[in-house]
Amino acid sequence: MKQREEFVCAGVRRVIAAAIAPCFIAASALAQSPAAPANPAPFGDASLRVIVLDTLEQQSVSGLWFDQNAMQFRDAQGRPQRLERRRVLAVAPPAPTGPRADRHLDALAAIEAEGLLVTTSGERLPGALHTEPASDDEQLAWQSTLWGVMELDLERIRSVRLRDIAPGVELAEPAERSAADDRITLINADRLSGFVESIGEQVVIESEGRISSVPSERVAKIELANPAEAAAGAWVWLYSGAVAAVESVQLSGDEAQARLIAAAGRRPAIELPASDIRAINFDVARLRPLAVMPFAVIDAPGSRRWVPPPRVHSGNAPLDAADIELPGPMTVEWDLPPAAERFAAMAELPADSRIWGDLTLVLDLSRGGETTRLGAFELNQSTPRHDLNLLLPAGRGETTRLLMRIEPGPSGPIQDRVVLRRALVLVRK
Repeated sequence: MKQREEFVCAGVRRVIAAAIAPCFIAASALAQSPAAPANPAPFGDASLRVIVLDTLEQQSVSGLWFDQNAMQFRDAQGRPQRLERRRVLAVAPPAPTGPRADRHLDALAAIEAEGLLVTTSGERLPGALHTEPASDDEQLAWQSTLWGVMELDLERIRSVRLRDIAPGVELAEPAERSAADDRITLINADRLSGFVESIGEQVVIESEGRISSVPSERVAKIELANPAEAAAGAWVWLYSGAVAAVESVQLSGDEAQARLIAAAGRRPAIELPASDIRAINFDVARLRPLAVMPFAVIDAPGSRRWVPPPRVHSGNAPLDAADIELPGPMTVEWDLPPAAERFAAMAELPADSRIWGDLTLVLDLSRGGETTRLGAFELNQSTPRHDLNLLLPAGRGETTRLLMRIEPGPSGPIQDRVVLRRALVLVRK
C-alpha cells in the first residue's frame, strides 16, 4: 500500500499519497472534445425538452438535434430553428407545474436495489463492487452500470452504498463524528468510525489504533471524510440515475443513439439511446443550481409560533436543480458565487395554496454589504406563478448574497407558500 500522511486542518482531513494518479472521472472542457458527425441524428424522440440559453432564457423545443457547433430543433410553434451550440448552456426536460409538480420526477426508484458511488465532486454512479480487487489498496474497483469496470482513488470518493440495512432493522440517529473520521454502516445498523484503509472483498478500517477487517457483504454504506472538489466541464444526467462528468456528448448513426466519452478519453466511448439522457449541463462551473448553495433563514415573523425551514426536495433532479419550498412568511439568504451575474427560476404558489394564498415575493441582492432591489412579485390565485430572469448588478466586495422575502397579502399568512422550480445561477466566465 502506498505511504500516505494524514493531516487534520480546520476539521477536514487531507490525505496525501506518495503518487496520486488523476481521478479517473475528472472532467475536461466540452470544447476540447472530438468533432461530432456532420449530420447528427435526432436527439431522442419528439418529446418536449427545454434548452437553457446563455441569458438563462428557457425555450421549449422538440425534435432536438445537436453537434459540437450547432443545435437544430422545432420551436413551440413547430417551426425549424438553428442555434450556435455555444449559446446553449443546458438541455433538460420541461419543469413540471400544477398539481403534478409536487410529485417530483426523479430516477431514484430505478436504482433503489443497486449500489451507488458518489465522488467528491458530486458524480453519482450506480453499480456494485467489482468481483476482482483494484490494482492498488488506495483505489476501489467499481462495476459502474454506465462505464463498466473502473478504478477510482479513495481520495476522490465521498460515499459508497453497497446495499440496504437488513429488513426490520431500524437505523438509529448517528452519533456526531469528527469531520476527519470515515464511517462504515453495517447491515445490522452498527457503525464503525475511523480511517478506511481499503475497500474490496474486505473493508479495512483503523479505529483507535486497532485495524479491523469487515467482509463487504456485511457492509451497507461507507462514508469517507474527503474534502469536496469543485465540479467542472460537461455533465450528463441519465434516467438510470447516473450523473457523470464527460468529455463530450455526441450523436452517432441514424437511430437516435447518444455517444458519451468519459473524461480524458480514458475509457472507450459508450453508446445508448438518446432518450436515456435526461439532462445535459455543458459547463457546470458556469451554470449552477441554487438548490446546492448554502442558505440561512435570517428573519421569520414573530406573530407565528413556528415557521418550518425552507425545504430542498430530495431526489435526482435534472441539473441538480431541485425544487426549493419556502413554507411561509420569512426571509432567506443564499450565498452565491462572487461572479454570479444572473438568476432565473419559476416562482409558483402551489396548487393546494391557492384558496387563501396571497403574497409578495421580494428579491434583493447584497454585494459587499450594498443591497439592491431586484424585484417584487405578487402571487395569488389569479397569478399563481412568475418566470424570473434577473440580472444581478455588479458590485464590489467578496460576498454576494441573494435574499428572498415572503410578505403576506391582504388575506394574511395562511397558505403563503412559494416553490422555486429549476432555480439557476449564471456565473461569469
